[in-house]
Amino acid sequence: ITSVNYYNGSLITTHSYRNETEQGIIGEIHSYDLSSDTLNWKYETDNGSYLYTPIIIEEDIIYAGTTSGPSEFIAFGAMDGELIWKKPDLQAWSYTLEKEAIYINNGSSIVAISKQNGQQLWQTFIPGRGHGQSNIAYLDGYLYHSHSGAFFVFDADTGTILHQTVLPYGSNSRNVTASSGKVFVQSDFNLFCFKSWE
Repeated sequence: ITSVNYYNGSLITTHSYRNETEQGIIGEIHSYDLSSDTLNWKYETDNGSYLYTPIIIEEDIIYAGTTSGPSEFIAFGAMDGELIWKKPDLQAWSYTLEKEAIYINNGSSIVAISKQNGQQLWQTFIPGRGHGQSNIAYLDGYLYHSHSGAFFVFDADTGTILHQTVLPYGSNSRNVTASSGKVFVQSDFNLFCFKSWE
């Protein structure tokens, strides 16, 4: 089990592999009814594994992405497990939801897809930074992302990079949080605070 969520009387778990399979290749998502201790539904995929980012649940819809193998990003019903849409060939090392879009770090770029149907809205490659697994923060129409020691600001509607800077002291970056007009970036040894983009 790689993540656990409680939702409307059910326990929803993600798994990095199925029995008798190699870890990181085949994933599962299970929903258990806590009152009856029974399985509500199970989703299985051969398109990678749920190793990194936990699922996100919003308005009875589960959004989830895999990070190995062919990979996929999916939306399906939290109550019945019915698939709503699937976006194939998209790794999701981290992702966040806002308004009508899902913003995904696929390791080398930021990809925006529609929450309604999974169609790609835009993709912006991270210049010269290699592979990164850091999260994405959203605030007031802008995305904030720290990738392999550099800090980026994106226009959430178009994916345009509005600003980039290398973090001081040469340390790697880990997490980004944005709120109340400020953006916080955690590195190996420091916590940085930036003013939000205007």
